[in-house]
Amino acid sequence: MIIVSRRTNYACHSSLARLPVHFFSADGGEPARVHVEKDDKQAKVWLHDITFAYNFGFNASETSDIIRECRRERTIMIEAWNDYFAN
Repeated sequence: MIIVSRRTNYACHSSLARLPVHFFSADGGEPARVHVEKDDKQAKVWLHDITFAYNFGFNASETSDIIRECRRERTIMIEAWNDYFAN
């Protein structure tokens, strides 16, 4: 299930460097992170230190874009995560 934060209105299925970004309601048992998907490529990024948990298929340029955008949007994504999973 894809969610949207009720408090911050940050769509957790949004665009990060023109790539779909989301987290799932079942993700609450682990630290905050986002999933990035495009075509047959997938990545999971931990938000506490902006590192990849995994990357399947994104090239170096794309991973640089993902990291840069996660750093830029980190605070609002963590707020959205905390807002959703606090309830």
